[in-house]
Amino acid sequence: MVPDLVPGRNSSTLYNVLVGLNIFFVLTILLLTLYVLISKSSTSIFAVNISLFSNKWSPENGEYGLLIPLVGSLLVSTLAIPIVLIFSIPLVIAIVEYARGSLSRILDVIVDLTAGLPTIIIAYIGLAFLSNWLKNWVEEPLNRFLNFIPLFSCKPLAGQNIGTAALILAISTVPFTTALIREAYKMIPRSLVEALYSIGLYKEEVAYMKISMIKPAIVSAILFSTSRVLTETTIVSLLAGNQFVMSSCIFTPMITIPSLIVNNYGYSTIYPLLDSVLFTSALILYTISLALNFAGLYLNKKLEVIAGG
Repeated sequence: MVPDLVPGRNSSTLYNVLVGLNIFFVLTILLLTLYVLISKSSTSIFAVNISLFSNKWSPENGEYGLLIPLVGSLLVSTLAIPIVLIFSIPLVIAIVEYARGSLSRILDVIVDLTAGLPTIIIAYIGLAFLSNWLKNWVEEPLNRFLNFIPLFSCKPLAGQNIGTAALILAISTVPFTTALIREAYKMIPRSLVEALYSIGLYKEEVAYMKISMIKPAIVSAILFSTSRVLTETTIVSLLAGNQFVMSSCIFTPMITIPSLIVNNYGYSTIYPLLDSVLFTSALILYTISLALNFAGLYLNKKLEVIAGG
């Protein structure tokens, strides 16, 4: 019997096999999901055709326009992401640059814990407490004094509308985005930071320079966060209003693709094409989410090259 002359060779082989199996498993799930979505949605795509992108939704009359839910999903994301950035970047700078010792570690733990909170908790708090408060103290004053701006032109009739949903979504996404940007911020080589201080820059100027160094990571975090906001279901189902209305005013109740699926799946056995249409809407969401995630991963790799170089 020939002895094993390479220590750990068997464990290395086992590791490679396990990694290969994991990659195969992930790719299988990805492709199977795509296959199911395409096969289930093909019926409605061929039957309804271009009408899928109309603004008319009436299953009783065979009208299955997905334009309003799609616009609702894009609008809530467009409103939420700037709010997320406004809070996330200053929070990263505060934790890394200004908090020291145990305070910095405690804030890191708080960010990581809140990033993993179930969204149903945030959604219910938003529905029970924040929605009416926002209507009375934020939305109505905005409508009263700034109604010449299309975004605030309509009177808020209820606390459940696209603006409220976007704000609560932003609150739930801030810890997630903060964690992504923070990790990239900490990857900047210490030698570069010391070089910045050595030329006489103040801490605020150094922080600005470091943020400019990780622009690919910030864009990547935006893409990942947008994907998360687009696919969020609970918050928009409870707070967006779920109405088939299209408006430029953010105080209008609207529906998004995830809430469309949740609210209509129970009726999918009643109307012939409804089940297939819901799978089509899921396919649209899946495609957008995959594209955002792949773009985010590409930018992350670009940042790793920059940090490594």
